[in-house]
Amino acid sequence: AVARYYGQLQLGLKRAFCADRRLQPGSYRVAVSFWIGPSGAVSRADLLSTTGDAVRDDAISQAVYGLAVGAPPPAGFAQPVVLVIEPQAAARDCAPDRATDPPRGLR
Repeated sequence: AVARYYGQLQLGLKRAFCADRRLQPGSYRVAVSFWIGPSGAVSRADLLSTTGDAVRDDAISQAVYGLAVGAPPPAGFAQPVVLVIEPQAAARDCAPDRATDPPRGLR
């Protein structure tokens, strides 16, 4: 159940980041921690580092904070979740035909 939940979380994050050109993995690295509440929505998000661009940092915070996984975390799901976004080829990670593949830039 925990592995499936991580998969749902990863897919939701990929969709959120790929939907905004400023956030597509490619030229920046950042770490963020966040907590998922009983409703299945992110209840708190904190950037642990910066991309060097305050506008992008704010957009990342909003994208993560706005994420709704749709189900509460299962028993044994460790929180906070720490997400590291690493430089990747954005076009490859956010290509429409790869919409269901796990994003390589999001770990």
